Amino acid sequence: MRILSALILSAVLLRANEACRQHYQAQLPHGQTFRIPARQKLLIESRPADSKAAQILWGIGFVSQNAGATEQREFVCLLDARGKATAVYLKPLPPSAPSLARR
Repeated sequence: MRILSALILSAVLLRANEACRQHYQAQLPHGQTFRIPARQKLLIESRPADSKAAQILWGIGFVSQNAGATEQREFVCLLDARGKATAVYLKPLPPSAPSLARR
């Protein structure tokens, strides 16, 4: 039963991860990309039905320029009841935050 729960949770996280990435990517200027590394621990929180967001996803992502500069950012993504991203907020990581391996 735990394995099935883990697989379902993984599928939910992957779908949410991609919805958040696509939503933010659409807002970036041409020449910039936003990616969320697949191998990281993302946090997802379900919200009450009367709230604006059904789920909130937290994690670390990267914003890259065509010139090669990459910035590591913390993101918060709001998802509706259908799993569609409605808003993505990014902020720079504090200097003391651990760095993720770039893959």
